[in-house]
Amino acid sequence: SCISSTPLHSKYRKLISQMKQNRLALPPCFLLAASPTAHALTSSEIPPGSSKTSPDAPTCGLPEHKFTLADCTDPLDPSAPDHRGNWTDATTGHWQYIEQCADRYTVSGPASEGLYYIHDFPAANGTAEGGVADYIAFAFPECEELPGPVGVFEGECMNMMAGPMAAATRCLLEDGRLNFTNMMIGQMTLTRVVEADDGEAKSPPEEEGREDGGDDAASGSASFDATRTVLTACVAAAASLVAAQ
Repeated sequence: SCISSTPLHSKYRKLISQMKQNRLALPPCFLLAASPTAHALTSSEIPPGSSKTSPDAPTCGLPEHKFTLADCTDPLDPSAPDHRGNWTDATTGHWQYIEQCADRYTVSGPASEGLYYIHDFPAANGTAEGGVADYIAFAFPECEELPGPVGVFEGECMNMMAGPMAAATRCLLEDGRLNFTNMMIGQMTLTRVVEADDGEAKSPPEEEGREDGGDDAASGSASFDATRTVLTACVAAAASLVAAQ
């Protein structure tokens, strides 16, 4: 069965609407629970992600968060660190969602004026062709082009290079957290709320309760249970926020 057809998901959708009406920020875990199901596409078959609602839109910024690579089934490039998942800073409330497929690397999250961005690197291989063609999230709804950054994998890091300068870096630490440095907003250490595995919700490795290589039924059940656990927690958190209004 699919979690989108359960009463729990109905509560989730109702609370989403109530929170938006009351201008309440959605808990980061809602985004993971809303992640679509994969449909077996390769990285090259998925259109580029963009922070515009359409190519000819006069303004920049998306009205809601969107996933880009959830349908992608290519394995990660061997040289790529695994940064996939929903990352957050509990102190500041900052969050960002990282998707990866082959050597493609996509970061999305909240921007200015209540809008959302997608920075999609078609190939983090250091080439201009593989670089992100998008806009500065802090300037939304104005459209100020990013200065032609390219993505480069280096060990446990993904560096967003603007010429010889690292405009932003994301490095996986030994303790499983992500060190994020951005030349415009500074440095912070992010915690992965729940990992993403080829577009499906998944509990952290130490909580999975099963070994890799399980049969398809066990894998699907674990994914469903993890999504239900996250969704239950989010529904409770959202209900408390709505009730407090």
